[in-house]
Amino acid sequence: MKWAIRAVAATGLMTVFMSGACFAAEASMTLEFSWRGVTPCKTLADSPAFKLRNVPHGAKRVHLSLTEGARELGGQTLDLPDSGEIPAGALRTYSPCNPTYYRWTAAATSASGQVLGQAFQTRFFPTDEILPTQ
Repeated sequence: MKWAIRAVAATGLMTVFMSGACFAAEASMTLEFSWRGVTPCKTLADSPAFKLRNVPHGAKRVHLSLTEGARELGGQTLDLPDSGEIPAGALRTYSPCNPTYYRWTAAATSASGQVLGQAFQTRFFPTDEILPTQ
């Protein structure tokens, strides 16, 4: 049985061909960010820039939240740009202070609030090292 996979970036769909049959599957949404330029140990600090890829079709808003282990440091819901790129400072949260791993989570929602996709990325502050298990 032969398999071929073709990703279509514009739609976030992945087309899988198997023995002449064609199946479409939604590619997983991803989130990228960097701690570079983020002011440490500040009560309300500007967020880093974010890049969302493979955002599900129909997503209109995104909720971004920051955690350090089980400790929530804040979050906010924003309109989702068509590009999936959210500029630095688009939201304000507690900024990282301790040298440890912090996780940003993004939940893409429809206009009615239905969660359509979720992604996260965990990086060490301040070195930007990605958590090895991701």
